[in-house]
Amino acid sequence: MVMKKIKLFLLIFISIIWGSISGFSQKSYEMELLNLVQHNETEYRFDVRMRNTSANPSSTGAFAIEGIQWQLLYNTARLNGGALNNNYLTYVSNTTDLTGTAIVPESSRFTTDQTIMQWLTAALDIDGKTTLFNDGTWKRIGTFKVILRDVSTNPGSVAKNWSDGLLDLVFNGSANMIVTECNYYEENGSFYRADAGFTVIAGQTLTNSTVNKQLFSRCFTGTGNFNTSVNWNNAVAPTDATYHVVPSSGGNNISIGGYNTGGTISPGICTLTDHNIINDLTIKSTSTLTIDPAKQLTVNGTLYIDNSAFTALTLRSTAAGTGSLIHSTEGINGTVERYIAGWTGSPNPENHGWHFLGSPVAAQPISVFHTAGSGNDFYKWVETNPNQEKWVNRTAIGGGLNGGFETNFALGTTGYLIANSTTTTLPFTGNLNVSDIQVTGLTNSAGSSYGGWHLLANPFSSAVKFNQGSWNKTNIATYAQIWVESSASYKVMAGNQIIPATNGFMVYTDGNGSLTIPANSRVHSDSTWYKEETSDERILLLARDSGGKTSQETIVAFNSDATEHFDMLYDSYFMAGFAPSFYSFNNSGYFALNTLPELRSDLVIPLGFVKNNAANFSIQLIETIPGLTIYLKDLKINQDHDLTKNQAYQFISADGDDAYRFQLHFATVGINKTSPDKGAGIFALNKTIYIKSKTSQGLTGNVMVYNMIGQVMVNQSLSDEPVTTISTNSGTGYYLVRVITAGQTVTAKIFLK
Repeated sequence: MVMKKIKLFLLIFISIIWGSISGFSQKSYEMELLNLVQHNETEYRFDVRMRNTSANPSSTGAFAIEGIQWQLLYNTARLNGGALNNNYLTYVSNTTDLTGTAIVPESSRFTTDQTIMQWLTAALDIDGKTTLFNDGTWKRIGTFKVILRDVSTNPGSVAKNWSDGLLDLVFNGSANMIVTECNYYEENGSFYRADAGFTVIAGQTLTNSTVNKQLFSRCFTGTGNFNTSVNWNNAVAPTDATYHVVPSSGGNNISIGGYNTGGTISPGICTLTDHNIINDLTIKSTSTLTIDPAKQLTVNGTLYIDNSAFTALTLRSTAAGTGSLIHSTEGINGTVERYIAGWTGSPNPENHGWHFLGSPVAAQPISVFHTAGSGNDFYKWVETNPNQEKWVNRTAIGGGLNGGFETNFALGTTGYLIANSTTTTLPFTGNLNVSDIQVTGLTNSAGSSYGGWHLLANPFSSAVKFNQGSWNKTNIATYAQIWVESSASYKVMAGNQIIPATNGFMVYTDGNGSLTIPANSRVHSDSTWYKEETSDERILLLARDSGGKTSQETIVAFNSDATEHFDMLYDSYFMAGFAPSFYSFNNSGYFALNTLPELRSDLVIPLGFVKNNAANFSIQLIETIPGLTIYLKDLKINQDHDLTKNQAYQFISADGDDAYRFQLHFATVGINKTSPDKGAGIFALNKTIYIKSKTSQGLTGNVMVYNMIGQVMVNQSLSDEPVTTISTNSGTGYYLVRVITAGQTVTAKIFLK
């Protein structure tokens, strides 16, 4: 066995030596200095990495590492007369991708009076593990830290005058940048140094991605408002221009707390009461930063928290809104509050007080927000469940915990519905998410009510914009919907599409849907729950319930690329809440947003209306198209109302009223003219078929309804009225309706359910 291993080793050794000699001239590498960030008041960190840039790195250009030596140039970075000190230039342990390699400083080359610091890897022993560079992937040599000290007056103290601190790091492109390779052999997938011979790889490219980094220019050391100047202290003389100056630009690097006051570190208890943009931000030990409700903070650089408590960074929430934070540093802990208005005191408590909910932190326990059996409500939506079971209660029948409910919030992939008997403010605590969230496998259960709808959640500590950034939607409709507590109804996000922080939102898929909730969609929003941009190419109507204080929007828009049927790009199906149901409809279904291809003079849009438990209602014109006259026809009393002159139409609705009660029709100069159509319009609503005269005159003739295999299900005469209704007991599915009148036959495909 030993002899066999030796022979195998020799074969490998000879082949590698030959490959090394024959391919020497083709070997080259690239080293890169990157991620230069300020870790705290006086410490920088940066990475150095390397990759094989040989013409053929997988064979003749492959090399194993025996040692690496490199130099960095830096400016003196003087702090009160001090400079960098070799005792404080160190490698951050366990941050290398190299195998078996120890990284050590060559300390004689970077003392306080020189501007070069030199690092190397300790030479490997024979049979020591090495790293093979046989492809073009980057491998991190290590992360390093530079600590700045006031060495001229007190070598052990931290720097005070941070505004003077400026670090400029670049590679020294001299011959001292060396990579030495060694002969190697492979065993069980690992690589080992074979002998003492080595070659020097001379070909190199050096890249500096970040230089000229400024230290913190402001330090908050007081207690109170961010904008109070007396709280800002840079340890300079009172006559200095930077004494007690509030940061005013997004380029500032600031520290909350940490100012040295002669042996003690002064904390900072800071409250952000306005919108601010900061470059780098550090929150020091015992210090805190609170972002007030509806206020906004953007950290463009690095966010570092030296205080392990979740309360070191808090986003407060009230009825006015929730604090908003946009940053990109992984691993930051914090607290994001959510104000949840209770249902107590509303005219109809069962209708109000419902909120969509989503977590911006990982591993948030649901138990913080809900106690099973408490009388409060907490639901999730399961699209694949039957019609009446899509909302799944966390409280089981009998009052205990539903054992099938997850323990923690699902980050982004699941939103929740909550309603509490009293108003509360509850905390999300943990690691603030800053990464994209992938959502896959979204289903559309054919034949069920609201099939294809899924409740997702905003996974960030700021609002997101639904169609901004890299959402990468597949089989997902353009428009999402959100629950609006004040109106007790769903709203199509057909304008700005802002989804607030800690909120859920509904998306629709026609099957096998997927999307990314991207970090680059994050925005700040002043709105508590929703903000919308208007469009001059749509009509927005609002049905109000005056007694229960609920309302439901419906939108009709026009786009020449749309069709008369449901379009994933342009339409959104209707979802019923606690407000009166109000929607437009055609043979494709019921619409909350119905985009049609053309505004014609003969266009008539049927509107469905189903009352809730109130009796008095109004339909109001909220948005219109300039120059357009809009009429709302009430078929129950056969009366037209000009919404352009009087934007609100008041009416009474009783139980049992026909759902197909209203129509929209139009008049304006410039609407496309068409030849008069004296035929019939055919619509379906639930189990009822409607045949409507397009001239408002009575229709005479015959109507027949066929199933999809050609069987006649209905054969009867028209009623000689403007609208003929046919109630059926037919099963759910598609049917053909043929209407024969004097000189004209009209056929339409409908869906009954």
